[in-house]
Amino acid sequence: MAPLRLLLGFFGLGLAIFAGDRLAASVRAGSAPIVIGAAERAEARAEGLALLGRTPTAPELEALIDARVADEILYREALARGLDREDRGVRRRLARNLAFLRAPEGGADAAPPSPELEEALYRDALALGMDRTDTVVRRKLVQRVRLEIESEARSAEPTEQELRAWLEAHPDRGAPPARAAFRHLFFDPLRRGPRAEQDARDALALLARGGRAAGDGCFVPADQPLQSASFVARLLGTAFADAVFEAPLGDWTGPLRSSLGWHLVHVGERERAGPQRLAAARAEARDAVLAERGAAALERFLAQRRAR
Repeated sequence: MAPLRLLLGFFGLGLAIFAGDRLAASVRAGSAPIVIGAAERAEARAEGLALLGRTPTAPELEALIDARVADEILYREALARGLDREDRGVRRRLARNLAFLRAPEGGADAAPPSPELEEALYRDALALGMDRTDTVVRRKLVQRVRLEIESEARSAEPTEQELRAWLEAHPDRGAPPARAAFRHLFFDPLRRGPRAEQDARDALALLARGGRAAGDGCFVPADQPLQSASFVARLLGTAFADAVFEAPLGDWTGPLRSSLGWHLVHVGERERAGPQRLAAARAEARDAVLAERGAAALERFLAQRRAR
């Protein structure tokens, strides 16, 4: 019985290699269809549940499925371009994964395979479809082909017409941002609990009567020199930064909620955004035009493949 089981085992392995090789060839040729069935939809739904913390809506589910299709299209294009054969890291990873699976117990610490054995292991791993189930390999190949498609579209420098059109569409780019200088008093919910907001309101009323008020310690210094909204947002959140730039000049206002807690704010000075600086704006326009060109090329490529 043992020889028969061994023979059946070798036959099964050979059949798997043959079937995997046929599938890999059809994938490389682009002839294998991309099938989205009940199992794939269930996987996408589970992925959405993990990402969102809830069951995805119908449009969200379709977006997740569309992303899976795009990933598969790009993966197949990477195989068609032979990127897996060119990437030494991919070859080594697949070869060593298969060597680990074939090794007897305790064989994980064996010496690395020779170049000849590594090549044979790599080809067997491809035939078994291990590259399709290794998320690291797939992600690396998809990223490589994505960059190739985008870089092909970015190879030519933007024309003067493209730069001028982008600058006209973004007149505020390349300009010094608006800035505000302010003082803030912080009321810490971790220290005051649910009283923090009301304590801030009481302090605001005291300041309005000409009194003095004190807040809690905060890692953001109480006196802030002229800062841009983006800088303030990095410190205390976008909503807080927006409120600071809309607050009245020269008066205490609040309470304003930040990512840390509640604040009273006194804006002492505010500068408007400056005029566009042409040199800086043109450099930004060049980068933006090239990025848009690459993204558009990728979308066109995916649309053409989906149409098949």
